[in-house]
Amino acid sequence: MKWSIPEKVIERGRTYLNEDRVLSVTPDPEKNVWHAEVLGSELYLVTLDATAKEVDYCQCPYWDEHHYCKHTVAVELYLRKQGKTRMITEKPTAKKQFSPSEMFSNGFARLTAAANETVPLQIEYHVDTIPTNPYHQELDLLGISLKIGYRGTTRNYVVKNIYKFLQMYQEKKSYTANKQFDFLLTDDAFDAPNQALLQRLAGIAQTQQLIGQAGIQVNGKLDKKYLLLPVEYGKALLAQMNTVFGRITIGDHKLKEAVFATGNPLQFDVQKVEDRFVLR
Repeated sequence: MKWSIPEKVIERGRTYLNEDRVLSVTPDPEKNVWHAEVLGSELYLVTLDATAKEVDYCQCPYWDEHHYCKHTVAVELYLRKQGKTRMITEKPTAKKQFSPSEMFSNGFARLTAAANETVPLQIEYHVDTIPTNPYHQELDLLGISLKIGYRGTTRNYVVKNIYKFLQMYQEKKSYTANKQFDFLLTDDAFDAPNQALLQRLAGIAQTQQLIGQAGIQVNGKLDKKYLLLPVEYGKALLAQMNTVFGRITIGDHKLKEAVFATGNPLQFDVQKVEDRFVLR
């Protein structure tokens, strides 16, 4: 493995290996390369050079820019786990050649098995106040944002485009966070309360996109990280978020849940002190 590959890319490759995303690795002695299939946001074909030059190839966009990626690293780590090196020790025979159809059939078998193993995911729901006028806090908007991560872990990643995320959830496809981490958004990946809430948010997002409102203006720029919390659904949505993992930020105050009460919301005293009145 080239020393110039960053450690973070190597760690992502190791994660892919541990998640069994390397579906097949087949030697091609005649061309002196390894052919592999790695499941990322889609199925990528990887070619690992078996010579000292290590001129690898991957179909993913990241490889086009850097000439290395987590997929090529995952394949090399797979070989090491099997007790092998890049060097192909098998001698090419006249009849036995690399077969793309064989590689695809092997990979498809593992892909089918992997498709039946849904990775459980967790969602953080955040509701933030977004100022529209620094002198009038009563005009602040409420924006919903999300974080996504693997269930049981402490690391969650910001969803930078909530509209695309919710679309991918409805289509049961993968969403890539931080251009690095792929999350397959199937119903089985979430528990029932999160499924219900995500479906509701997806409906709101579709409605807002139809009327040309996708995102919220933050510091003069359109930020698609936020989904505008509709006033008419505000109380119901906040109550629904109380059943899942959420955070509400109002100015400098952070709350774990929204509390609704009936009756008078404020209690105060007005007292006359000399020639003025004091509100307490």
